[in-house]
Amino acid sequence: MMKLGAVFANSFSDCHTQFTTLQLKTPGEHMNDPLSTEALSSELSAELNTEFCGRTSVENTGQTTGQTRRRVMQMGVGAIAATFLSPDVLAQTGQPLKVGMVRPLTGRFVSSFAPLYVPARVAAEEINAAGGILGRKIEFIEEDDEGSPAKEPAVMRKLREAGVSIVVGPVGTSQAVSALAVSTPEKMIQGAGAFAVEVVDGKQYPYHFQFNYNTSHQAVAVVDLVQKRMANQKIGILHEITGWGESFAKHVAERLKAVGITPVAVETFALSAPDVRNQVRNLQRAGVEVLIVGNSIVPASVLVLNALKSTAWFPTIAGGNGFFSDSLLDILPPEATERIYATFLRNFSYANGKPVGERQAAYVKKLQGYAEVKGQEPNAAVSPFYDFLHVLKLVAERAKSMDSDALKTGFESLKGYAGISGTLSLSAANHCALPDDAVTMVKVASARDPRSMGFFRERVLD
Repeated sequence: MMKLGAVFANSFSDCHTQFTTLQLKTPGEHMNDPLSTEALSSELSAELNTEFCGRTSVENTGQTTGQTRRRVMQMGVGAIAATFLSPDVLAQTGQPLKVGMVRPLTGRFVSSFAPLYVPARVAAEEINAAGGILGRKIEFIEEDDEGSPAKEPAVMRKLREAGVSIVVGPVGTSQAVSALAVSTPEKMIQGAGAFAVEVVDGKQYPYHFQFNYNTSHQAVAVVDLVQKRMANQKIGILHEITGWGESFAKHVAERLKAVGITPVAVETFALSAPDVRNQVRNLQRAGVEVLIVGNSIVPASVLVLNALKSTAWFPTIAGGNGFFSDSLLDILPPEATERIYATFLRNFSYANGKPVGERQAAYVKKLQGYAEVKGQEPNAAVSPFYDFLHVLKLVAERAKSMDSDALKTGFESLKGYAGISGTLSLSAANHCALPDDAVTMVKVASARDPRSMGFFRERVLD
């Protein structure tokens, strides 16, 4: 139970009436009330505003009119709570802005995914130091999804019932798609760490916005490298069986076909597989010289590199997200590690005579203050959550509202925003903020170059 007299007074500041304090249930207690809808609460708000602030105010009559009294009885206390606890009303009260953070707190993905959430905390610190969003400081509500797609619906429902309408996470394409099945109809504004292009459709997922590169960007970068450096060599593909892995392989194959290249072999593996030596031997027998590896997390890369080591076969590798960990640098002989390339943000790369940007260098110094990023610094650097939260602040303050549809319109109007990860733009149709040229191929072994500072990598092509 909570007292809302102050909220009434703030909500109708043009009134001269002081309202009697009411005892109301919180919105979470009315989630199953069919009358507790946006439409009803909006209608009630208008009626109460007329009754309380118009000619027949409580001050003048001592009571509400019969019509309004009947509406209050019909709609119930839950609708009143929904009205006075709406995001815009709460913004006037200085209430914290609850932002859901969906992440593995238990299970085997805890350490792999932890670095990606650090930028959300850095962004929140910056935003809160600047006064918050519409005067409300961000407060994270963490929920454990164990990195499991099956857990996502229950996690999202729990957050919604707690009054959360903004969510960062989950990480992973399969996880995000599962979460979006709940968050989309609930109109929860969500920035997931999904690296597949399939989640950027503004029509299918109108309240989700992607601020990281995706499998379409990665396919462009990988095939560009193959064309320019390895055009006459035999290409093979080895990818994990996940939503991201399937998307990566599909878009790489399509890009290869468009430039007249056909892979000589394609192999797959489950993340739960104990090893992938059989798949590696099949690729070796097919005569593969350049191996395109669809790996989203470091454990997947460990599987692949250990299999290559055990077979003493060291093709050139062009890979995805999972090659950014210091633990991978000593698995293969140095000369083999020198020929491992991976997709990465151009803004976090350098070339001879072209150092990293000053803004990015200052940003990673903040990330270094968190123990979770140690050894996986590049994974923290490419996280979408820093830009997502800063853009949230921008669009909310332009709209002067935290209403989901107002925020959606604001996000979709974003054009040429200078984000930490690149120049960001969105539209009603395309909910990915990054352009194709935001992604490049980098040398994995450049992790040991002092210029990398742990977070940056050297570009292969300039």
